Amino acid sequence: LKEAGPGIAGARLLFVFPPLQFLPTPYCQLPTSSSPLPRRVIRVVWNPASGRGRGALLFPRLRAAFEAQGLRDFVQTQREGDEARLVREAIADGVQTLVVAGGDGTWGKSAVALAQAGSPARMAFVAAGTGNDFAKNLRAPATDVEAMAALIASGGVERRVDLGRVDGNWFANVAGFGFDVEVLMASKGSRLLRGP
Repeated sequence: LKEAGPGIAGARLLFVFPPLQFLPTPYCQLPTSSSPLPRRVIRVVWNPASGRGRGALLFPRLRAAFEAQGLRDFVQTQREGDEARLVREAIADGVQTLVVAGGDGTWGKSAVALAQAGSPARMAFVAAGTGNDFAKNLRAPATDVEAMAALIASGGVERRVDLGRVDGNWFANVAGFGFDVEVLMASKGSRLLRGP
C-alpha cells in the first residue's frame, strides 16, 4: 500500500538491511544504496513481552551482541503501547537509528510512531516475536542477532518502506478485519495449546 497522505508526516520509513544479499520482491521495489553509512547514534528498544516472553529470554544475547559492537544504549517497554513514548524519547535524544527488538506488534507500533513524528531516523529490527512476518516479508535476517548487530554498527544500507492506512489507523505490515480480528481478540490472553 502506498498512501502518504497529509494525515502523517513522513509516511515512508527507512529500514536497515544488508547489502546485496536480500533483493526486493517484484511487488515491493525498494530503493537501496550500496554505500555504507556513517556511524550513527543508535538505541535498542526491546520488548520483554514479545513472543510470549521470548523477548525477555533473548535480552542477554541481544545485549552481548550489541555491546560487542560498542553499542550500549538499551531501553525496554514497560507496558503495552509503550513504543510510542520510547520512540519520542529516542527522537528527542537525537537517536538516528532505532533498533527494535520484538515482533510484528512492537515493530508496527514503533514504525508508525517514528513516521508520525516526521523523524528522519531509521529503524532496524531484531526478531523476538511469535511470527516476525514483517522481517520475513522484507527478507531481513532479523533472527540472527549477532549479524544484525554487526550490520547495524557498520551502517548497512537503507530501504524505504511505505506505511498503509485504513480508517485512520496506520500500519506497517498488514491490516486485518472481520474473522481474523475476531479470532485474534478471542485468543488474547488464552494459553497456547500444545499437542501430546
